[in-house]
Amino acid sequence: MEVVEHLVGRFGVVLDRKAAFRARDFVVAKVRARLEKVAVKEPEFTHILAEVAEHVLSSFGRLMASPDAARHVHEALFYFFEGYETRDGELLFKMIEHSVREAVKKAEEAGVSDAEYRVKQFVLELIDILARTGKRYRRQALEGVSTVEKALRATAFAGFSAAALYSVNSGLYSEAVVSSVASAVALAEVGRFREAVEYVQRAAKALYEAAKEAFEHVKITVQRLVELFVEAVARVLAWVDEHKAYLFLMAAVRLE
Repeated sequence: MEVVEHLVGRFGVVLDRKAAFRARDFVVAKVRARLEKVAVKEPEFTHILAEVAEHVLSSFGRLMASPDAARHVHEALFYFFEGYETRDGELLFKMIEHSVREAVKKAEEAGVSDAEYRVKQFVLELIDILARTGKRYRRQALEGVSTVEKALRATAFAGFSAAALYSVNSGLYSEAVVSSVASAVALAEVGRFREAVEYVQRAAKALYEAAKEAFEHVKITVQRLVELFVEAVARVLAWVDEHKAYLFLMAAVRLE
C-alpha cells in the first residue's frame, strides 16, 4: 500500500481519503456491471474474476482519489504484463501477484482460453475504471468551481485589484478547493448529503483564507461563499440526478 500512497501523493489528489472510501460504491457498481456481462457466457470465469476484483480494489482502490496516479499505475502494469519490467511495475504487481496467479491457475483448470491474458486485461480494466471515475469527479469539480467563479465575476470581481484577482483565482483552482468540491459531489452521489455539505463548507473556507483580504474588501463572507458553492454543486448534481440535487440542497438548509 505504501507505493500507492506514494504515487497518490506524487500525482495529487482529487478526492480525500474519507470521500474516496465513501464513494467506492460507485466503482463497485461499475465492476459489477462488467462482471455481469461476462457471466452471461462464462459464469465460472466470472466467479474467478470477482475474486481478483476484490483483491485489486482492496489494494488499489485509493487510486480513485488520483486519476493521474491511476493512469500511471495502468501504464506501469501494462508494460510489466508485456514483459517490460520497471520498478513501479514490479512493486505494483507484487501487491496483487498471488491473486492474479491463483486466478490464472483456476481459469486454466476450468478450460478458459487465453486465461493469463484475460485475467491481466481484467486487472487493467479495473485500474481504468478507477482512473475514469477519478477523472469524472475532477471534471465535475472544475465545473462547480467554474460556476462559482462566474458568480463572483458577475458581482464582486469589479471591486478586486489585479493582485486580489490573482489570489482569488489561485484559491479557486487550488487543490484544497477542487478536492473538497470533488469530494462533495462524490459523497452526494452516494447519498452522503450531510458529509457533502461539510466538504462544500471546507471548500468555501479554503477559498476565503486564500484571498481573505480581497473578500473582506468587497464584504463577501464565508457564508456567502458557502452559498455559492452549494448552488454550484447542486447544479452539477442536477445534470445527473435532480432528486439528489434536491436532497443535497435540503441538507445544506438544515446545516445552515
